[in-house]
Amino acid sequence: MFCRKCGTENEDQAVFCKECGARLVLGPSLESQIKKLVKRIASLPKKYKVGAGIGIAAVVVILIVVANLNSTINLNNYVTVTFEGYDGYGKATATIDWNKILDKYKKKISYTSKAKSKYEYALFGYSMEELLGNCVSVSLEKEDGLSNGDRVKYVWNIDENQLKKYVDCKIKYSDETVDVSGLEKIKTFDPFENLTLTYGGISPNGTVAISYTGDVLDEDEFYCDTDSGLSNGDVITVYLNSDDMEYYVENYKMIPSETEKEYTVEGLDKYASSVKDISKEMIAAMKKQAESVVTEYTAKMGSDCTVDSVAFVGDYLENCKNDNYADKQNCYGDVYKIKLHVKPSEDYKAVKMVEYYDVQFHNIVVKGNGECEADLSDYYTPGENFSKDCYYGPEDYDYYTYYFDGFETLDDVKNARVDSVAADYDTDWNMDGGDQAEVSDQGRLCSYSTKRKITEEEIQGYLNKDYSSYHFPGDRSVIQMIINEMYALNGYKFQDEDLKNYYEKQDWYNKIESKTTDMAEIYKNMSKTEQDNIKLLKKYK
Repeated sequence: MFCRKCGTENEDQAVFCKECGARLVLGPSLESQIKKLVKRIASLPKKYKVGAGIGIAAVVVILIVVANLNSTINLNNYVTVTFEGYDGYGKATATIDWNKILDKYKKKISYTSKAKSKYEYALFGYSMEELLGNCVSVSLEKEDGLSNGDRVKYVWNIDENQLKKYVDCKIKYSDETVDVSGLEKIKTFDPFENLTLTYGGISPNGTVAISYTGDVLDEDEFYCDTDSGLSNGDVITVYLNSDDMEYYVENYKMIPSETEKEYTVEGLDKYASSVKDISKEMIAAMKKQAESVVTEYTAKMGSDCTVDSVAFVGDYLENCKNDNYADKQNCYGDVYKIKLHVKPSEDYKAVKMVEYYDVQFHNIVVKGNGECEADLSDYYTPGENFSKDCYYGPEDYDYYTYYFDGFETLDDVKNARVDSVAADYDTDWNMDGGDQAEVSDQGRLCSYSTKRKITEEEIQGYLNKDYSSYHFPGDRSVIQMIINEMYALNGYKFQDEDLKNYYEKQDWYNKIESKTTDMAEIYKNMSKTEQDNIKLLKKYK
């Protein structure tokens, strides 16, 4: 039974509408009510019968109209909206139950007389359900991407002109909103759990490769925001192709818990950018090779040249600022000071001189584990040279010109290895540290006295230390012994027997082949740094 007020279908025995509360039972049937009215009118006096007849007719019309209300189809009673899928990714479907409508109203729905007369042959191939379905449909304003608690509106699409043309029935409808419910909570998974990033190459031109070992996704579903030009410490982001989450819902019944993740680049090999980056083992290996190269160089000097000493001055590292010099990303150099004298004839005094010689190694790589590697067989020696005129006779033209590879002063080395390449390289220049020492410097009191200026703080350090166990000759002070040591390094032949015996026990002193007792001449040939150090030391002697 349908409510005459709102059209809601109710149980046949119901008295009131379950939707709006209106009374459903109108009383006795239309026929019995009319019969009762006729009997009552027949018993009335003649003068009242005409008016009563008119009243009967009005009541009959009203009752017929009321009765016909039940033939109006309320379409809203036959539409069903169902939800399926997962919360946040649910789908909605709206359907009309035509079978139920036709079963209920099969005697009250028919083709119009016009349709029968004009389109009888055409209508022969259509069922009433198909015909109604062509005129009446329902759609949803939103069908997917739904979550529990969302509200979805269904909208009727009705071609009323076509419906009236073909079908003889009355309908009513309204657009309504329904609540989404019953969607299952979807599971999540970590898409990066089985993702591995492998870094390769040398910083700052490192690369990254992605590998995936899981059984849910494929490697080609991931990509990096950048995969080249990497340095240790860079932060890169790996993305999961996630434009269509429905893909994961439909194929895996779960969705990724995140779609991007940051990784910090680490473990890349890099080119050493300062001397501190290079391991002690690699520095020692390069120094050993460099000393071998210097020894080979000095051995090839002419018979007129005699090497008095070879001292390690310091090291440097040139670090490339850009990629314009890809074949030389860095350059490490060991610098040596070679003291020698040249005597072209027996009649003339030997000419003392100093040259600086460096040995270079290119592209020192610091591995991810801190170890270093370099091709020690691929080294470079100075391409620069200078000359010295040495006289062998009294005339102005009685001289030989000697050529030496390397540099005449340490400033010349710095100009070539630091200043002239400053546009392309940053240089870590270390020529005044504690590492400066003779190649064989055992027994030295001050390993840097001939290399750089001694500070007053360092002198105080010597004065505050107890040297009584050294048993200096004649109870000389440590300051006096440092001065003597500087003269000894420049080839002074001591006349004092105690000092002579003391220094002849030093290996580095014995290796100086040519010595002289002319202290004034030695001081004259000393570098300005050495002379300044002696002047300063004498203040504390």
